[in-house]
Amino acid sequence: MRAIFTINYVTQWGENLFLVSDSDGASHAMTFHDNFYWSCELEAGDDFVYHYEVNAGVRVRIEPFGHNLSFCRSNTLDEVTLLDSWQDYESDNIFCTSPFQIMFPRKRPRRVDKCVMPSHVTLRVKAPAIPPEYALSITGGSLQLGNWQPQKAARLIPADFPYWTVCLQPEGVYEFKFIVVDRESGELVAWEEGDNRELAVTFPHNSALVVTGLKFRNPLSKWKCAGTAVPLFALRTASDFGVGDFADIPKIVDWATRTGQHIIQFLPLNDTTSLDSYHMSHPYNPVSAFALHPIYVRPPKAGVLIDKKLMARFTQRAMHLNSMKSIDYGGVLRLKIDYMRAIYEDNIQAILKDVAFCDFVAANASWLRPYAAFCILRDSNETQCFEHWGTYSVYDEDKVSAFLEAQTHEANFVFFYQYTLHKQLAEAVRYAHEHNVLLKGDLPIGVSPHSVDVWCAPAMFDMSRQAGAPPDYFSQHGQVWGFPLYDWKAMEQDGYSWFKARVRNMAQYFDCCRLDHVMGYFRMWAVPLGQSEGACGHYVPCIPDVPIEVNELLWKQNGLNHLGAIVKATSMLLCGENIGTVPAGADDVLKQLGVLSLEIQQLPRDGYPFRWPDTFPYMSVCSTSNHDMNVLRSWWKHDYTAAQQFYDLVLHHDLTAPDEATPDMCEEILAQNLGSSSMLAIFPIQDWLSIDADLRNPDPDSERVNNPMSVDNRWDYRMHIPLETLVAAAEFNKRVRMLIAQSGR
Repeated sequence: MRAIFTINYVTQWGENLFLVSDSDGASHAMTFHDNFYWSCELEAGDDFVYHYEVNAGVRVRIEPFGHNLSFCRSNTLDEVTLLDSWQDYESDNIFCTSPFQIMFPRKRPRRVDKCVMPSHVTLRVKAPAIPPEYALSITGGSLQLGNWQPQKAARLIPADFPYWTVCLQPEGVYEFKFIVVDRESGELVAWEEGDNRELAVTFPHNSALVVTGLKFRNPLSKWKCAGTAVPLFALRTASDFGVGDFADIPKIVDWATRTGQHIIQFLPLNDTTSLDSYHMSHPYNPVSAFALHPIYVRPPKAGVLIDKKLMARFTQRAMHLNSMKSIDYGGVLRLKIDYMRAIYEDNIQAILKDVAFCDFVAANASWLRPYAAFCILRDSNETQCFEHWGTYSVYDEDKVSAFLEAQTHEANFVFFYQYTLHKQLAEAVRYAHEHNVLLKGDLPIGVSPHSVDVWCAPAMFDMSRQAGAPPDYFSQHGQVWGFPLYDWKAMEQDGYSWFKARVRNMAQYFDCCRLDHVMGYFRMWAVPLGQSEGACGHYVPCIPDVPIEVNELLWKQNGLNHLGAIVKATSMLLCGENIGTVPAGADDVLKQLGVLSLEIQQLPRDGYPFRWPDTFPYMSVCSTSNHDMNVLRSWWKHDYTAAQQFYDLVLHHDLTAPDEATPDMCEEILAQNLGSSSMLAIFPIQDWLSIDADLRNPDPDSERVNNPMSVDNRWDYRMHIPLETLVAAAEFNKRVRMLIAQSGR
């Protein structure tokens, strides 16, 4: 099929536009016309995928999102003229992410072969945020467009999400507008915003014209929802083994459903197993960027034990661990590994013959095999410091393959354990989606310096320094995290393949993803090795002896490049943790890439002591606190001066603030945040419980998850009540549901 590609794009002096095939990389120079129109002609099949690039001797700009001809399938079509628009990062791209596929499920219509017809004009409009009960139509000043009568408007076909398509007879000049109608009745719901559209077209008689790049000006109320943030390890049920795990997720989903919530947020779930109990508990210190933590398995769901006495002993140990106020990481992990080992030994022949198990191992071999070798070598050498592993201290794929061959039995146990974790989490995800609840994961900014990732690919990391944070609200002396920095040049040369693989792996389980310390994608605070305080660090990269604006521009470009690669690689809705010291331009980059920001009332910013929820941007997540802060009640208790100021300025009370954050006061704060403009309002479960005098924890100080100023923080918080009690709390749940409904979420 002969395709004539045209695009209106304003270039600078010395720049030229090229059309590039995504399949073979072939570059086609475009011809410049008046008014900055560019064109080129070539033979292209209906599976042709392409993008535009600007070149001035070197590549200057590239479209982050491309185009395809998959909609041009008419057998009678010999030529098509495409009027394209440059596809850039846009805020409405967030409505193309996976949460909106879950919340707004659509039946995909069968492809219409004659959607693009000779001597006709096809309009393709991008409209991803149309709820499933509605449809898109077009009306205008002609008979085929219904003469501005909505009931006679032409219906568009959602054949290629997020695009809606309509094929029109040629008229020369079209004046029209898109409208939202009820899918069943066709009744008008709303006119699109803005002025009437006009389109003047001319093209050869036997050709077809396709106008792409139209964007629907959506008049509908913006979608918002509420949810809960809770560490998975903090969940408590009667059947736990001393820690929350994947089998508990359906119960927290049940509670979300009862209260009108649609999202549950967890801390990272990666394996952090270490011989050091502190590092084992630290969810942001992964030893693998891909493996799930062994502590989150529910052994009885993995298989049946032959030895019933042994099973009874395991159950007794589990009951003891589950009765503890906090988490005994070492004890829980030993129990679960022992239980899983017994199941593996009892069922090994059936496991190895399981087709699904074999498929999982094959599909994940790139990270699973090195991870298995890492685990076996760590345990046999009694250290995860691979520098002390002798012949295996430097990763060599051939040596590792031979090692795994010799350790087949142990390797298969690691494979079986990860396969079981995968199955149990995937089952929980299906349950959540069946109940219209989204799951939000967390992508740590770093990995342990003694991780399988660093062992396998040391060239991707800068081991000469350690990551941290400068002095700020969270720590007056700064923070030292101990993670290696990334070698971003090496990452970029490799096409960001490691980061892309990480987010694709996460997307198996999560609809949304929190980007931990998102400022680290712009610049990282580097601390010399051996230092225990972050105050002696500096930003990397940083050009010395230049105005700060020069570095700000450098950091902004870094953010666009690094985050842009991640955005393109996943359908998850990304949410950046943009708190702490934020460089100029960072918020603009997040908005441009469609990454939601984080807004917390109590955190000062731009010279103001507090934030006002009615000023939060729509593309944001608002919260009442996070895991690095005191929860509402503890904040009020330990910073009463700030609490009094908050009471006056934000809550608009003229009286003396109460000594503690009462249930009514906590409810007022939650209601204020629910009423914000933010797309997502996600509150820690501790703050939800604070509005109920009977359910709130008697000791609010015990509810803090992490204290960045404490090197001894154990990340061992657990809920003080089981989920069974929470699900059954009818009056409390009714109250939460009412608060959410009244906010329009």
